[in-house]
Order: sequence, then C-alpha cells, then structure tokens
Amino acid sequence: MPASPHTDARMHLLQTALALFAQKGFHATSIRELCQTAQVNLSSIKYYFGDKAGLYREVLLWGFSQMADSFGQLDHDSITLDQALLQVVQPLLQQADPHEQPLDMLLMRLYLFEMIQPSSMLPDILQQTVAPVHRAFCRVLAQHCGADEVDAEIHQLAFAIGTMAHDYCLSRDWMQTLAPSVFAAPDANSQIAQRLLGYAHALIAHERSRRLSLSTNHV
Repeated sequence: MPASPHTDARMHLLQTALALFAQKGFHATSIRELCQTAQVNLSSIKYYFGDKAGLYREVLLWGFSQMADSFGQLDHDSITLDQALLQVVQPLLQQADPHEQPLDMLLMRLYLFEMIQPSSMLPDILQQTVAPVHRAFCRVLAQHCGADEVDAEIHQLAFAIGTMAHDYCLSRDWMQTLAPSVFAAPDANSQIAQRLLGYAHALIAHERSRRLSLSTNHV
C-alpha cells in the first residue's frame, strides 16, 4: 500500500529536521530554518509535532528506533553467541561508513550534540528504543558467562563489547589518520567485525573465568 500524503509529508519533515539538528544541534536550529529547508509553513510543524521540541523528540524516537531495529532479534532461543555478537558489532561498524549508512552517521552527530548540549529528551528515548536491545544482549552474555542473572558485571561486559565497535563511529576520522591501512581493504568492515568477534570472546572468557574463580573460592 503506498504511503499517504500525510505520511510522506511527516517523513519529509523528520528527515529534513534530522539533517539540520545533526548539523547544528537542537538549540541552534530555528523553526524558521526548519520551515525554509523543508519548504513548509509553520502550521505543518504545529500540525504534525506541536512545536520544535515535539519535532525534535520525534526525530530522536524515529532515528533511534531505526538504529535499534538494525540489531535484529537478540532474545530468541536459537541464537548462537557468535550470531548475537555479530548482530551487535556489525550495525555499529556500518554506522561508521557515511557512504553506507547516512542515517546512522546523522544520528551519531546528533548524539554528540546531546553529549555537549543535552536536551533532556534522549534518556527517555534510549529507554524506549535501545534499552530493550541492550537487555536482550545482556541475557545472552549472562547465559554464556555462567551468570544466574544479569548483574552489574554483565552490563559492563556488554558495554565493553559494544564500545569496541562503537568507537569506530565516533573516532573513525582519528583512526584513519593514525592507521589508514585498517580501512584500506574493500571488505574492511567485515575484517574488523571478525577481529572484534575474537576480542569479544576473550572478554567473555575472562568474565566466565572470573566468576568460576569467585565461585570456587567461596566453596
């Protein structure tokens, strides 16, 4: 079924707003600029989103929902550890390539603005979109670490694995300056993903060994 004119107009505003907010941040982007760039009048923004804050919140919700969906299903019973690791690592690496995932690059820039000039909206958006993915990944890790439940250490393990790939987004320009050969191969992202997979296994093995040692000492 083709999208309705209302759906197309709303999506056009979301995409235009994301590009502007990612370029200038929420505070420095004016309603007038949004209207001029999207070639709409103020009433369109009021109709679909209420005001600039409402538009910004919907941009965050839409964008991070798209990002969360890219990780796929991490909590079905048949998923293997390697499948779960790749489902987390590969989307983060793809976000590092502006030629492949322009939406994700815009979201990363928007996230950086949030770190510098917080709008107070992002924590709630992340709870709705990214938190379920994180919790599902933690459950997989707990299972393979011999943990009865997801505790603080399992969360730290999930953060460590995600951060290895996430840094390729936030620090890609720096990495290319320091070591351009890392990205020289046509299948660089695939090679990096496999290497990070090995690193992740080492982290998981360390956590499993740490827990086994603590359990043995308490006997």
